[in-house]
Amino acid sequence: MKNLLKRTATALVFAALMIGCILWCKWSFAILFSVIVAIATFEFLRLTMGKSYLACQVLTIINAVLIFLVVFLFRANPNNLLQHVGESADSLVIVPLILGLVTISLPLFHKDRKDFKNTAALLYSLLYIALPFSILNFGVFDFNIFNESPYSGTLLLGMFIMVWASDVGAYTFGMLLGQKYGPKLCPDVSPHKSWIGFWGGLVFTVAAAFIIRRIGWFEANVLHTAIFAVVVHVTGVLGDLIESMWKRNAGVKDSGNCIPGHGGMMDRFDSAMIAIPSGIIYLFLANIL
Repeated sequence: MKNLLKRTATALVFAALMIGCILWCKWSFAILFSVIVAIATFEFLRLTMGKSYLACQVLTIINAVLIFLVVFLFRANPNNLLQHVGESADSLVIVPLILGLVTISLPLFHKDRKDFKNTAALLYSLLYIALPFSILNFGVFDFNIFNESPYSGTLLLGMFIMVWASDVGAYTFGMLLGQKYGPKLCPDVSPHKSWIGFWGGLVFTVAAAFIIRRIGWFEANVLHTAIFAVVVHVTGVLGDLIESMWKRNAGVKDSGNCIPGHGGMMDRFDSAMIAIPSGIIYLFLANIL
């Protein structure tokens, strides 16, 4: 009971922080997700590399945040960017590239290279964490010809609600029926996930998508709304399984302990950081965004 109360209180505080920062303004959004990107990248590198090549890990964490912020700045202020960053906006793109080259070159100066193969995680972390979180910027700014793109966090918050609904549905159906009936979803990676939980999560996600559409957080017809929900749910499950695979390979239960009672930042965003970028990409392909 004590642990349940701690988990509930932490979840409520974390959810309030998320909702407040997403809805408040673009700068609170940028600060929140810069911190999330930094912590998630740190957790992934510690999971895969331990304490080897610490300088490379630090530079990669900085680079992950820079990649997110570069995309943020270009989406937030596309035509008036020079007023904020200096004479050449192109340098914003060049800096992360140079930092990346420096990072992958540093192992040349290490005397002990027995863990050199683990440095592949440096680049993987940028693809796995920095790039997906950077795509969130395409879901909060309405790009136009004006100096500044209007910011709105409602669509992004709606997608988070869909991911949370997917988790709740999968957990509810999985606990009630999935542990007793039907096959497991991917037992060698996550033994408790079931196909019944998968379908239950899909039902909840579709319901959440139509509620979000109903209140006007995005505009789409019935077919696109249903497909959008399926994309978010399926890729969210994949994101959950991908993180579980990494944790199982590392022999740990949680990616970290920064969120009391809930584990690490990757544990909280494993589904969302794959599902939400996938949903945004679908909305772009369907000409809804």
